Amino acid sequence: MITIFNARTGQTTTRTARADEVFAPTLGQLRAMQTCSPYQGKMTLLAMGRAVAVRNWIQAQDEERQLQFDGLKEWRRGGAFMDALKEGLSLTETQLDTFFAAAMTIVER
Repeated sequence: MITIFNARTGQTTTRTARADEVFAPTLGQLRAMQTCSPYQGKMTLLAMGRAVAVRNWIQAQDEERQLQFDGLKEWRRGGAFMDALKEGLSLTETQLDTFFAAAMTIVER
């Protein structure tokens, strides 16, 4: 069901949506929308047993890259950090799916 607002009359109408009005994102689009905070990401890596590997990988990067990683406000799927992390740890798309699904359920305190 969708609700349509007519700005001219101020009336709303509710009806079943037509197929051309329904947004069904592709897997690639869904993945591109995935984000988590550094806290959520770190807690997920800890739960997955990958925190030490990530810490070692980051420490092996040059100083400029380490500073970039330290300053991130969010980890975005397809962003430079996650792309580099994926390559550095040989993570699969399925592992990233699992990572983001878990990370997005963590509530920060």
